[in-house]
Amino acid sequence: MAALPAPSNPTISTVPDPAPLSDEGEADLAKVRRVNQSWIVRGQLKETATAWIDHLRLTDPTRLEKSCWLALFLTRCRKNVLRDPKQLLYASLFAFATRTEIGTFLEHNPSAPICLLQDPGVREDPGAVLNGTGLSHFSVA
Repeated sequence: MAALPAPSNPTISTVPDPAPLSDEGEADLAKVRRVNQSWIVRGQLKETATAWIDHLRLTDPTRLEKSCWLALFLTRCRKNVLRDPKQLLYASLFAFATRTEIGTFLEHNPSAPICLLQDPGVREDPGAVLNGTGLSHFSVA
């Protein structure tokens, strides 16, 4: 019996595998993805958030875990006070973004959340923690 010929154009993926998250991080990510997909929002915010999550999953899983944790924590913490928790969820997701990333992911989205910092210099370091910073109030619904 003759051997099978080797494929002439083997498919090679150039997309890196996502970095592993902790078990808690995976659970938080799944919840954030589920919430993001279920909410009705204006603009392309749902798609923008999905692209941001995918970007962090490939480039910086530590920031992704922090962002997902913060998003879930703030929406749970304030759920009895806020009429609509979308603003906290989306602001939290982008809370650790650099200025460059904000420009890439949010600049052309008119309904995207804008995270204002009390110290604008903090955003240049993606690993910077939100020390003394605040999130702006905005409307996404």
